[in-house]
Amino acid sequence: MSRLRISEDGGLMMCRNCRSEYVSVIRVDSFRRHAEDSGQGLHTMASFKGAPLVVDTNTSANPSARRDGVIVFLDCENCGCTSKITFANHKGLTLVDYAL
Repeated sequence: MSRLRISEDGGLMMCRNCRSEYVSVIRVDSFRRHAEDSGQGLHTMASFKGAPLVVDTNTSANPSARRDGVIVFLDCENCGCTSKITFANHKGLTLVDYAL
């Protein structure tokens, strides 16, 4: 797992690529399984770039292999890279990862 970079004052997310504090959320995907270990579930995608809300049953990108998950996509205004923070439920824990 990658280490989350937060500014020294603890209040700002930092870009994994260039360490800029100018990152913004551009999309959020949530995944809800019908039951634990189920291959079926609900996927909701909300884009902040004007795209319509998407609701479907494609859970292939779920960061959790067994339960529910969330992906937050971030865009850096400085270097233009897109990164993501994932939250995955696993055995009562919430696993967090930050990747380009």
